[in-house]
Amino acid sequence: MPISAGAVATAAIAIPDAKLAPPAHLTREQADIWRAITNRLPAEQFAGDNADLLELYTGHIVLAHRLTVEIEALRGQSLRTAKNVRVIAQLARLRAIETKAATSLAVKLGLCLAARYDRGEQARNRRAAEPTTPPPWESWREHRVADA
Repeated sequence: MPISAGAVATAAIAIPDAKLAPPAHLTREQADIWRAITNRLPAEQFAGDNADLLELYTGHIVLAHRLTVEIEALRGQSLRTAKNVRVIAQLARLRAIETKAATSLAVKLGLCLAARYDRGEQARNRRAAEPTTPPPWESWREHRVADA
């Protein structure tokens, strides 16, 4: 079926997808993280429920950063008091929880390499890269038999 000139002209004009704007209730820090992520990835990656996950991700990242700042501020003070040691330990535990949650969300959102890791594909690539020649101990045995 022939394609009309109008259809070709319409198809040639590609309108880029609008990037998903951050929700109004996010803090400035969260909105900055949101924009940094959505600007580097395709717009369709954050359709549907992914927008809610991205919102949660930005919150975990901001809280983990704040906890890191608090920990570093306390480390600058004297660690001689048991209170400071306990507070730093508690903050470190909270930061670990926030980091684990952010990491899990990053995988679910496809923001890191672990999300794109395909174990089957890796195994196929590894088998394809294996040498096709016999191991040295087997080829040595063949040469020895041929010499005899």
